[in-house]
Amino acid sequence: MTRPSDVRRTQGPNITRRSLVRGAAWAVPAVVVASAAPAFAASTPPPTTTPTFTSSAGCGTTGSGGGCAGLKKAPQIPFVVKNTTGQPLYFQVTGVKSWQGGSAPANWDTNYGTSFRLFTQNGGSTSACTPEITTVKNCGGTNSLSVLVQPDQTLSLWLVGAAEGAASSFTMAVRSRWVDASCAVVVPETEASSTQISSSANC
Repeated sequence: MTRPSDVRRTQGPNITRRSLVRGAAWAVPAVVVASAAPAFAASTPPPTTTPTFTSSAGCGTTGSGGGCAGLKKAPQIPFVVKNTTGQPLYFQVTGVKSWQGGSAPANWDTNYGTSFRLFTQNGGSTSACTPEITTVKNCGGTNSLSVLVQPDQTLSLWLVGAAEGAASSFTMAVRSRWVDASCAVVVPETEASSTQISSSANC
């Protein structure tokens, strides 16, 4: 014959079907969140490189003109960009600064064709600058010089500033961004600057 005390010792916790379901409902989302995180991280595209100036190859044209654009006493410097994503993107120059001595000007020049020009760098020569990049893409109501860069493609470009009026040491900076064909911004605007280019470095 079973005694009451034996029943109390062998009886387990009072777990109902409702308690079991309620506990399972809280446990499932934790598993879902944990498995979703790696998928989100994998979908993030790799960054695209910002322009890299080759300051050692920068030069200024003399009073006789020369360089890519044939301007007199104008700054000129090569830089490199690379598309490290898996899709074709447009590299857009949205502003340029060039100055002689002192501090950089506060405002960016946005008048392509007059304040600055962009050329393809062929062979590294300071006068081998064809073709000139004149393609303009309007994104968000702003026209910007744009060059299509294929996935994993590296482009070497010449940036030419406006005539300075004096053949002195100079510095250049470029502001740029990357967009896709629909003008969606893939990499927001970044700024890159050269070191000071000596006045003795003539194009």
